[in-house]
Amino acid sequence: MTWTALLMFALACVGASRILLVSVLLDKPRGWFGVRDLLQCPPCHGFWLGLCFGALLLPGPWYLWIIYGFAGSVLCDLFDEYVGA
Repeated sequence: MTWTALLMFALACVGASRILLVSVLLDKPRGWFGVRDLLQCPPCHGFWLGLCFGALLLPGPWYLWIIYGFAGSVLCDLFDEYVGA
Protein backbone atom coordinates (compact mmCIF):
# COMPACT_ATOMS: atom_id res chain seq x y z
CA MET A 1 0.00 0.00 0.00
CA THR A 2 1.45 3.32 -1.04
CA TRP A 3 0.69 6.90 -0.12
CA THR A 4 -0.56 7.43 -3.66
CA ALA A 5 -3.10 4.64 -3.28
CA LEU A 6 -4.28 6.03 0.07
CA LEU A 7 -4.62 9.52 -1.40
CA MET A 8 -6.56 8.14 -4.38
CA PHE A 9 -8.82 6.24 -1.98
CA ALA A 10 -9.53 9.35 0.10
CA LEU A 11 -10.15 11.58 -2.92
CA ALA A 12 -12.32 8.97 -4.62
CA CYS A 13 -14.51 8.53 -1.53
CA VAL A 14 -14.92 12.24 -0.89
CA GLY A 15 -15.40 13.10 -4.58
CA ALA A 16 -18.01 10.43 -5.16
CA SER A 17 -19.73 11.45 -1.94
CA ARG A 18 -19.98 15.06 -3.07
CA ILE A 19 -21.33 13.97 -6.45
CA LEU A 20 -24.01 11.86 -4.75
CA LEU A 21 -24.98 14.60 -2.29
CA VAL A 22 -24.97 17.83 -4.29
CA SER A 23 -24.82 17.02 -8.00
CA VAL A 24 -27.54 18.59 -10.12
CA LEU A 25 -27.46 15.54 -12.42
CA LEU A 26 -28.70 13.31 -9.61
CA ASP A 27 -31.61 15.48 -8.46
CA LYS A 28 -34.21 13.18 -10.00
CA PRO A 29 -32.78 9.84 -8.72
CA ARG A 30 -32.51 11.31 -5.21
CA GLY A 31 -36.31 11.37 -5.11
CA TRP A 32 -36.71 7.63 -5.71
CA PHE A 33 -37.92 5.43 -2.89
CA GLY A 34 -35.25 4.17 -0.52
CA VAL A 35 -32.50 6.15 -2.22
CA ARG A 36 -33.38 9.43 -0.52
CA ASP A 37 -32.46 8.20 2.96
CA LEU A 38 -29.14 6.76 1.86
CA LEU A 39 -28.12 9.87 -0.07
CA GLN A 40 -28.87 12.22 2.82
CA CYS A 41 -26.52 10.39 5.19
CA PRO A 42 -22.81 10.97 4.40
CA PRO A 43 -21.57 8.25 6.78
CA CYS A 44 -24.02 5.74 5.27
CA HIS A 45 -23.04 6.11 1.64
CA GLY A 46 -19.44 6.82 2.70
CA PHE A 47 -19.29 3.30 4.14
CA TRP A 48 -20.41 1.72 0.88
CA LEU A 49 -18.14 3.95 -1.19
CA GLY A 50 -15.20 3.10 1.09
CA LEU A 51 -15.97 -0.59 0.79
CA CYS A 52 -16.09 -0.46 -3.02
CA PHE A 53 -13.13 1.87 -3.54
CA GLY A 54 -11.07 0.02 -0.94
CA ALA A 55 -11.66 -3.26 -2.73
CA LEU A 56 -10.72 -1.68 -6.06
CA LEU A 57 -7.81 0.59 -5.12
CA LEU A 58 -6.19 -1.00 -2.08
CA PRO A 59 -5.33 -4.66 -2.62
CA GLY A 60 -5.31 -6.86 0.43
CA PRO A 61 -7.29 -9.51 2.28
CA TRP A 62 -11.07 -9.38 2.04
CA TYR A 63 -11.55 -8.60 5.73
CA LEU A 64 -9.79 -5.25 5.26
CA TRP A 65 -12.67 -4.13 3.05
CA ILE A 66 -14.78 -3.55 6.19
CA ILE A 67 -12.05 -1.30 7.61
CA TYR A 68 -11.93 0.59 4.30
CA GLY A 69 -15.71 1.00 4.56
CA PHE A 70 -15.43 2.54 8.01
CA ALA A 71 -12.58 4.77 6.84
CA GLY A 72 -14.71 5.97 3.92
CA SER A 73 -17.58 6.64 6.30
CA VAL A 74 -15.40 8.80 8.55
CA LEU A 75 -13.83 10.63 5.61
CA CYS A 76 -17.18 11.50 4.04
CA ASP A 77 -18.69 12.55 7.35
CA LEU A 78 -15.73 14.77 8.29
CA PHE A 79 -15.64 16.37 4.85
CA ASP A 80 -19.37 17.08 4.95
CA GLU A 81 -19.14 18.40 8.52
CA TYR A 82 -16.18 20.75 8.08
CA VAL A 83 -16.19 21.65 4.39
CA GLY A 84 -19.79 21.01 3.35
CA ALA A 85 -21.48 22.71 0.45
